[in-house]
Amino acid sequence: MTNSKPAAPKSTAPAKKAATNPDTYRLSESVDGIKDGMSNSQMLAALATRGALAPTSIKQFSNCGDELQVSDVLTELQKVGSEVSSGNLERVERLLVNQAITLDTLFHNLLQRAGRQAGRSI
Repeated sequence: MTNSKPAAPKSTAPAKKAATNPDTYRLSESVDGIKDGMSNSQMLAALATRGALAPTSIKQFSNCGDELQVSDVLTELQKVGSEVSSGNLERVERLLVNQAITLDTLFHNLLQRAGRQAGRSI
């Protein structure tokens, strides 16, 4: 007669997801131009001239905090680049119209401020 203990039940708790750095870039050679053997300067030049450094600026000035990950912004920028390359300008057109209206509003606000400082009403 064997005296064996029943096996302990296996834990069914989900494994914890490793914390990710919200400022980590996920790059690919085909899109970002990074190749083995490149110097740091060459890699930065490739990233800067492909707009891959823009996500850092977008994160900094969008006031979204650490919840916004630069890799997700980079993915969206790559998507819009692909959309434009395939002829779909809808997202870019909306963006440009919104920027034009915003810039026009800022221009008129600054023009009115300048007029008040010069003692003239515009």
